Amino acid sequence: MVRGVFALTDEQSVLRDQDAARLQKRLDSCVVLASELGLPSAATARLNNTDVITWAAKHVHRQDEPLLASGVQLLWRTGSAAAHGQRSFAMTRLDRNSQRTDDGGTVMELRGDLARDVGPSAAAATFTISEALRLYDSRNGA
Repeated sequence: MVRGVFALTDEQSVLRDQDAARLQKRLDSCVVLASELGLPSAATARLNNTDVITWAAKHVHRQDEPLLASGVQLLWRTGSAAAHGQRSFAMTRLDRNSQRTDDGGTVMELRGDLARDVGPSAAAATFTISEALRLYDSRNGA
């Protein structure tokens, strides 16, 4: 979420790209090593869920609706932050969270709701699945 929120300076972009290239080179050498060891290709396959959501949101909402695509990505990131108990989720729910202290320390209960969390996420998922089925039918000759 942090990587997507803040713009990088030109110098930071160059450094990020250099780091990414160095890491990719390491990953490529690991894939070669895994192959030499006879591991199945599934052992080195990696699916990034956030990338899948980004691709699907851009595809479903196309270029003419970038705000909707951005909204789907925001729902994904917010849900992920909630699932991982991150502060970014807690900060958006200060009016509903509860805090209690016991012998073990302080516990913060992060609370979502149907209107702002579950409903929009379910709608985005339903819309995406609906579009996927429409595309399947159109490409299947139906």
